[in-house]
Amino acid sequence: MVMQQKIHQPVKFEITEQTRNAIKDWVTKANLKPQDYLFPSRIQPSAHITTRQYARPVKNWVKMIGLDPTIYGTHSPRPRSFTNEPETYA
Repeated sequence: MVMQQKIHQPVKFEITEQTRNAIKDWVTKANLKPQDYLFPSRIQPSAHITTRQYARPVKNWVKMIGLDPTIYGTHSPRPRSFTNEPETYA
């Protein structure tokens, strides 16, 4: 389960079959257990990677597919980005 760190709520998302298979292969290769982080820290054995650590590959992936890394990053796209509902502001 993926949890939002600040509010401790589960995050719903969809992944492709190809991604699902890649994650399954990674879990097997890394010998991960259900209580382990999907991407554990190399520095602290019981911790997960930091935002900065995963920001680097995300930036490279964004560049590889021809998008501007100053626009897309670790916090995009937001879940509401894919809805047809109008934004409301209180």
